[in-house]
Formats: sequence, structure tokens, C-alpha cells
Amino acid sequence: LRALEIREKSLSFDHLDVADSLNNVAQLFRDQGKYSKSDPLYQRSFEIREKSLGKNHPDVALVLHNLGESYFYQKRYSEAENLYKQSLAIREKSLGSHHPKVSNSLNNISMLYKDQGKFVEAEVFCKRSLEIVEKCFGENHPKVATRLNNLAEIYDVQKKYSEAVLLYKKSIEIDEKAFGTNHQNVAITLNQLGELYLRQAEKKKAKECFSRSFEIFSSLFGVENEKTKKVKTNLDISSKSHFSLISY
Repeated sequence: LRALEIREKSLSFDHLDVADSLNNVAQLFRDQGKYSKSDPLYQRSFEIREKSLGKNHPDVALVLHNLGESYFYQKRYSEAENLYKQSLAIREKSLGSHHPKVSNSLNNISMLYKDQGKFVEAEVFCKRSLEIVEKCFGENHPKVATRLNNLAEIYDVQKKYSEAVLLYKKSIEIDEKAFGTNHQNVAITLNQLGELYLRQAEKKKAKECFSRSFEIFSSLFGVENEKTKKVKTNLDISSKSHFSLISY
């Protein structure tokens, strides 16, 4: 906030540095769930950038993408979709169709569709996003693991369990190579895989996943951490005949 105040006083209100500060402050408010404060700042940042840089500049696409995320978190799906697709079009035009930022836009659109139950559309966009990061970073990059995990979630909710299992396992393998076996990403995906196994009544496999996930979370955050407690609950109920899963 201080940086924004200084820039607004020392520079013109439509200076690009002011736009940068507006976007950064908006991010802080958004991360705190203060959308009534974040969204007008995003809008101001967008207006300055569009005026100074033109409609098809990557920095314009970025602030549209960020405002779209804010709408997504508020479940304002139609508005989020509109901004995501505007951002995607600009990025494809200015950066090329196989740029990592294009992949980010495709991924966000995919998650938007998944949340609305539009699984066919979600799968199409997720696969396009995955293809780009594999080409840009290689098949064993953490960004690939994230996309694989997202695609697995899309299969999982459609009860395409065999496809989802393969992708969850591949995601875990990549993250273990990149970050080590004791990383939060590994623990999260293990919990997701455990939940899938429980839905298939494969309790032994589920218990193994929950046990590993619990060990990682407890070593990283302690047993009183909320994430650790959620996995411990899943671990405890994995041997029961009736259960209710704790998801992320």
C-alpha cells in the first residue's frame, strides 16, 4: 500500500508503475478474500495498461487473468470465463499459442469448467495446457505434475478411476524427483489418491496413501496443523465400513 501511495504522489495516476502497484495490492487483498477492495484495483490497473500499452499487450492479459481468478474465487463463473478467454486470446496473439502463459490461461479455464461440472470442456482445455508445459519444460517438470494432477481430478469426479490413478501416480513420481519424497505436493496428491482408492473400496491401498500423506504433513507442519488433521481423519476412517472423506 505504501509503494502505491508513493507512486501515485510522485508519478501521474495513469503511469505504468502505478498500474503495477495497483495489481500487486489487488493481489494482496484478493489473497485475503477482500474482493470488494481487490477488484476495483485490478480494474484501474487494467485501464492504465490498456491505455498505455494497447489492447493486445501481455501485461493487459495478466491483469485480466488476475481479475478473472478473483471472480472465479467468488464463483462468478460467467464473468471469470469472459476475462480468462480475453486473456487467453491476447496471450495467443502476442506470445504464441505454445507459450507457458497460454498454458496458464488454458489451465484456469479448465478448472473453471470442472467446477461447473462441464467435464468434457474441462478435459479438452486441461490436455492442451498439459501439452504446452510438456513441450516447454519437459515431461518431468513440476508444472507437468500440476497439470497431470488437475487432469486426474477431472477423471476422478467422472469416476474414470483407472485413468485418474495413473495420472495421480505420475504426478507423485515427478514431484518426488523434483522436490524429494517429503514435500507438501506429494502429500496432497497421496491424499487424493487415497480418497480414490476408498471410493473403489480398496482400503489397503487407501490406508498406505493416507499413512504416507500423514507422515509428510506431520513432519512438515506438526500434528496440530489443519492439513495434518484432515489426513489423519482419512487415515482413521480408512479401516471403517462407513466413512466420510476429508478432501482438499
